[in-house]
Amino acid sequence: MSSPKLWNRNTASRVGRGLAALPIPALIVLLALFTATDYAEAVFDPPWLLTLLNGVFLSLIPAVIVYVTIKAYLGSGSMGLLGLSCGAFLMGLSAFVTGLLIGDADGPNKAVTFYNMGFFLAGAFHCAGAAIVLTGIEPESSPRRRRITVAGLYLGMVLVMGLWFMAALNGFTPVFFIQGVGATLIRQVVLGSAAGLFALSAGLVGLLYLRSRAPFQYWYGLGLFLIAIGLFCVLVPKTVGCPMGWLGRSAQYLGAVYF
Repeated sequence: MSSPKLWNRNTASRVGRGLAALPIPALIVLLALFTATDYAEAVFDPPWLLTLLNGVFLSLIPAVIVYVTIKAYLGSGSMGLLGLSCGAFLMGLSAFVTGLLIGDADGPNKAVTFYNMGFFLAGAFHCAGAAIVLTGIEPESSPRRRRITVAGLYLGMVLVMGLWFMAALNGFTPVFFIQGVGATLIRQVVLGSAAGLFALSAGLVGLLYLRSRAPFQYWYGLGLFLIAIGLFCVLVPKTVGCPMGWLGRSAQYLGAVYF
């Protein structure tokens, strides 16, 4: 028979997990209300505010995740952890650069272009990492190959995103967003795919949680799903910095807190 103290701890844990999931239906209801009503397209988007919030929630927190997961990968060789690490790095990099771009001329389009592509790749890495853990692929056994793999992947990500940044800055990328008009088709495809990848990642991590009941997987899965909702929220608006956009940003910031 379990002790009253253990029973109380287990009960409190279940209640905590239940409360942690409440923002998801709340955000879905708010999203439905915004979509069904003729909400104002008023823009509130001071560049310093986006830079500050992105820096704290979507750059600083992922930076901690990157540090922890790289150390864990170098110690264990788990390719799933490496996928999570790369996804967190791309999230942090995309959010940080977006905060710098938003105040520039044609800032909304440049910021959206860089951010959406970064989160699309981040979603792909998160999805791959969760799938690797779920399928039980053997970890990398050689410490030397682990170091080479980390260096190669991170160098590749910096190179790809650096080239994408330069292309966006100089107008060589397709137009993703026109302030007051809305998104282009390519932006909707990229962002919609990013939201889908984060949702799929959340589902895969949820399956891992059902198998192991590890608290880390529960909270990380919720964080991934909140980011998926946040990305979906910003599919609709015709302006950057409108109420629907802030709802989407808030969901992403909350997802980062769950991480």
